[in-house]
Amino acid sequence: MPHDVRLKVVKAPADWDAFHRIRRAELFTSKGKMSPYDENHADDRVPENTPYLLEVDGQAVGVARLDRRENIGIIRLVAISATRQGQGLGRILGDLLDREAMVAGIEVLRVNAGRDVVGFYERLGWKAAPWDKSELRGIAANAVQMQKPL
Repeated sequence: MPHDVRLKVVKAPADWDAFHRIRRAELFTSKGKMSPYDENHADDRVPENTPYLLEVDGQAVGVARLDRRENIGIIRLVAISATRQGQGLGRILGDLLDREAMVAGIEVLRVNAGRDVVGFYERLGWKAAPWDKSELRGIAANAVQMQKPL
C-alpha cells in the first residue's frame, strides 16, 4: 500500500504536464491506439470541470476529470500509469473521486467506461445504465455508460 497518496486539482504547469503525459500515454497512444490528443481542449478548463492528478509519494501516477452538472458528476478520462497498474491505485482514485463528488453535493456519478474496464467499475459499485447516447463518439464511441449513486 502506498504511503503518501493524494488527489490534487491540476493547476500548476508541472501538474498539467504530468496530467497530459499520463492521459496521452494511457488513453490515446497505448495498445496501438493512435487517437488525436489536444492538450488545450476547452473542456479541461471549464469552471464546472475539475481535472485531478493522483500522486503517490510525490509522483504523478493517475488522472481523472470530474465534470459537475448540478447534482450529477461525470467522471472522464481516467487513467493510471502503465507502470503502476495492478497496485490498487485505480480503486484508490475511485474512492477519492467519490469523496470529492460528495463534498461537492453530487448525488450520482456517471462514466463512459471502456469495455475492457467495465468489470473494474462494477467491482466499485457502478452499474451499466445508458444516460446520454450523444456522448458515445470519438474516444468513447464503444464505451459502456455506467452510473453509481453516492
